[in-house]
Amino acid sequence: MEINFIYLSILIILFLAIIGVGIWANRRVKGTEDYAVAGRQLGLFLSLGTFVATFISAVSIIGGVGYASNYGWSFLLFQGIGVQVGIIILVLLAKKVHDSNCKTIPEYLFHNYNSRLLQVFSAFTIIIAYTVTLVSQLYAVGILVRTIVGIPEYLAVLIVGIVFLSYSVMGGLTAIARTDTIQAIIIAIGLSLAVIFMLTKVPLHAFFAGPFNTPLQGNTATISQLIAWSMVWGLGVAVQPYYLQRMFSSKNRQVARLMFGYGAICLLFTYLAITIIGIGAFYLAPENIGDQAFPYLAKSVFPPVLGVVVMAALIGGILSTVDSILNIVGVYYVNDIHEVVSRNKLTDQKKLFASRIATLAFGVICIITTVVMTFKKISFIVLFAAYAWGIIGSTLFVPIVIAVLKKKKSPAAGAFSSIFGFVGAVAGKLFNTFKITSIHEIYWGIGLSIIGFFLGYLLSKKQAGPDQKMNNVHAAK
Repeated sequence: MEINFIYLSILIILFLAIIGVGIWANRRVKGTEDYAVAGRQLGLFLSLGTFVATFISAVSIIGGVGYASNYGWSFLLFQGIGVQVGIIILVLLAKKVHDSNCKTIPEYLFHNYNSRLLQVFSAFTIIIAYTVTLVSQLYAVGILVRTIVGIPEYLAVLIVGIVFLSYSVMGGLTAIARTDTIQAIIIAIGLSLAVIFMLTKVPLHAFFAGPFNTPLQGNTATISQLIAWSMVWGLGVAVQPYYLQRMFSSKNRQVARLMFGYGAICLLFTYLAITIIGIGAFYLAPENIGDQAFPYLAKSVFPPVLGVVVMAALIGGILSTVDSILNIVGVYYVNDIHEVVSRNKLTDQKKLFASRIATLAFGVICIITTVVMTFKKISFIVLFAAYAWGIIGSTLFVPIVIAVLKKKKSPAAGAFSSIFGFVGAVAGKLFNTFKITSIHEIYWGIGLSIIGFFLGYLLSKKQAGPDQKMNNVHAAK
């Protein structure tokens, strides 16, 4: 494939600018507060920018356009409904989560349940799920850069990996909030121009004709499927750590709430735009539908200037998600696994250094994994990542929501709820894979999570379990 040196040059300029922000932010990071929650000083503009940019990922844009190019308006049902429900829940959670003054979601769970087991297990689950999510994002980078720029997928993954690792490790959330906001503006411009182009090239009636005359198709062909996927995305959004993390970094509870309120409006436009672009791709590039549709449009269908803007928007959507994932994994591992399991309380500077090392190590592992996977095709990135969201929703939704609603919580109830939810989500997926049952894994996950909560609550009244022993060790220390 011939290399497009114009696109490659623009890509390099974009990357250098982002790394520059990371270097600048590195000077402002004095401790873990700055690295993990941006010093808790983000105003509405930066909070909204980083939230929207983090939300609009490769799964949303590349995977979403690919899905819509096959199933049209089904995308709004498949992902859009659940997302809006999830954001409503985020608004309701914002006050108590923000006021907890925690740095991480597992720490917030410990703050409410006094359960070290819950803290460690929830952090472990998040890291596992985010490994799947990050690999899917990096895989999308390979598709994008290979299609538009012309370099091999494995090389694209390596280059982009070095870029996001550099500024994420250096500046933490202080850098990420600013790079995300810049990328959110670029994404908005790119999607708007792409929609205008589609509406001028494809007749309006074609968006509702032929294969797109009903939204009940694809993964939302039945009401049961629609409810299941709405739960996957809705519950996953409501307890997604890199969204909840923005509550901790907001300077007050009002900013935390308004960030999600205005964000819902921005995302409504985003999903409508993605659907229009996907349907347009079906008509303008019928031989390139699927995950390669939007990158192909940017290179071969859009005018060169629009193609450049769209490429920058796509890259921005990917970077603004992977940087947040990296930041969370590094901070969560040190704060909620290493310190708790080793029973070794680090100084603030040592914790900052350890968080950076953990971030770097996780990023390198995911980059290597994705490079290997570039030699195998993944169908529908949006589905691949959805499984990770289902695991997070099953593991965290019940204990987090009950933490907000109920004053007195049992440590065993929180731990059992999280563990049972995780087991249910994984087992449910295996049941579907081997055709043991057709029940969606989210029903298994949430159902067992609720059962686990009540079982833990009943057991806590009778005896102190292993979780209480673990807590007692920490209390004695």
